[in-house]
Amino acid sequence: MSRRCARSSDWTRTRGQSPPDHGRSGVRLRVSSLEDRRFAVTARVPSFASALVVIATLGLVPGPAGAVERDGRPVAVLCKGEPATIVGTTGNDRLRGTAGKDVIVGLSGNDRIRALDGADLLCGGEGKDRLFGGDGDDRLHGERDAVVGDRGGRVLVGDRLDGGLGNDHLDPGHDSRLGGSGGYQEVRFTSESVGVRVDLAAEPVTARGQGEDVLVVLPGTRVVGSNVDDEFLGTEGRDDVTGMAGNDTARLGGGADSWSDGSLRGESTVDDDVVDLGAGRDDAESFAGEDEIIGGFGGDTIWSGSLRPAAIDAGGGKDRLVATLTQAQGGSVDGGAGRDAVHFQRPDEQDSTPLREEVEVPLVVIAVPAGTVETRWESGDVTQDVRAVEEFGVSDHVLLDFHGSDAAETLTGPSYNPLRAWLGGGDDVVQGGRRPDQVDGGDGQDEARAGPGRDTCVAVEIEHSC
Repeated sequence: MSRRCARSSDWTRTRGQSPPDHGRSGVRLRVSSLEDRRFAVTARVPSFASALVVIATLGLVPGPAGAVERDGRPVAVLCKGEPATIVGTTGNDRLRGTAGKDVIVGLSGNDRIRALDGADLLCGGEGKDRLFGGDGDDRLHGERDAVVGDRGGRVLVGDRLDGGLGNDHLDPGHDSRLGGSGGYQEVRFTSESVGVRVDLAAEPVTARGQGEDVLVVLPGTRVVGSNVDDEFLGTEGRDDVTGMAGNDTARLGGGADSWSDGSLRGESTVDDDVVDLGAGRDDAESFAGEDEIIGGFGGDTIWSGSLRPAAIDAGGGKDRLVATLTQAQGGSVDGGAGRDAVHFQRPDEQDSTPLREEVEVPLVVIAVPAGTVETRWESGDVTQDVRAVEEFGVSDHVLLDFHGSDAAETLTGPSYNPLRAWLGGGDDVVQGGRRPDQVDGGDGQDEARAGPGRDTCVAVEIEHSC
């Protein structure tokens, strides 16, 4: 496909229009580069002329302001009813606004559009776009998303919007519904230098930081906070929130909510968050800071991978919890009502992989009646509180002593290290590993699956491999 710059002969005539005068009153267009479809364009428009549409395209011929020519006919390019001043291509574009008011349209392709000064209007078009607001009061619209398919199924990809400074309007756009599930959309505030307060339950949804933004948030839209202290207020439906750095607080309300502290995105998030998941089957992950995560009524999944002591209060329901055996004092796990399960992992856990000889193997002592988990490292003993949990599991790379209560408990020991268990009362179930295990069932109807090692089982009514 040949590439060419715009010439005066490229401008088309529509009914009722005369060709533009290319003298002093004309429009001067200079394209400095066509490499990689990235266009550095400068234009001079007389004060009495309509705004120039900068066409960064291959195959579309410039037409009158707000239009492109396709098959010899001018086609208007609009963004929410306003004529575009900068238009992308059907490919993957990088478009940048000017110091004035811009109307930028990306068309199809996975575009990256950045506004500058002025009250700008951005429309991403089809594709997985990233839109960035500038210093003015901008309006960002992700619009339609692309469906990428192969024989393995279809994946719906969406847009990312970042409002920047000013009072902005952010709309990721409506996506197609595939099998009743929504697509991936994201609204970000990572460019804010102050914390934001995002109220997802407000009508309309608002975010207050350096400006006051209005959001259009559909179910499944991910809201990403700033790197300062943020506050998030959720709805009774599904909320998806990522806090990023800063000491964040979140009250997510009902529905199947998701929370992340953002550390898995490669950000530095050594902070202390307080997250109330509310009712519903929620998911939460926290990998940095002394966070407090509070569940509600419903089967929650809460993962705390921080090296600092964290507090998990799962609330009602059948919850699945992961806590880290840190070398810092403190931390707690409270399963709440319902039959809950907790897995205690090493900070460097790699389950199902034999441990290197030089890595320290701590002794973990779980004492259910005392409500404690004690980890004995070479550097000293560390204690965490554990309450209202009925099912226990540990990393493969620890030694485990387990002291049960008179309730019915389920225990999964380490795969590569010995297990010693005194179960107490209740109808208990124990799963051992490959090393020699010792199990004392105590009272109750107990069952032990000790594994392939030379195991010893006492007071166990149902034995497998003992």
